[in-house]
Amino acid sequence: MKKVTVVADAAMLSTSNFDELTKAGYTYIVGSRLNKVPYEIAEFSRSKALQDQQIVVSEEKNYRIVYQYREKRAALDTRNIEKQIAKAEISIDGQIKISEPGAN
Repeated sequence: MKKVTVVADAAMLSTSNFDELTKAGYTYIVGSRLNKVPYEIAEFSRSKALQDQQIVVSEEKNYRIVYQYREKRAALDTRNIEKQIAKAEISIDGQIKISEPGAN
């Protein structure tokens, strides 16, 4: 084979693995959910509304990042965040006991 592209989930590869793939001359495609909003998406969404299935591309010196915005995923993430906030507020109000670190 003359050209190999590795396709993986981000959880499977570390930064050092990406560096080694690059040094070896391989290209790679990595799929990952965004657990933090990248700068490019945050900046883009400040000036324009993101549309479902919209693609945003970030060009870097040695690589390109392709983001896809999904309304369904964004709604799920928002609901999960709201649940965590509600749970924290109940804990703060003393309505549920907060477990101590290391307690069984």
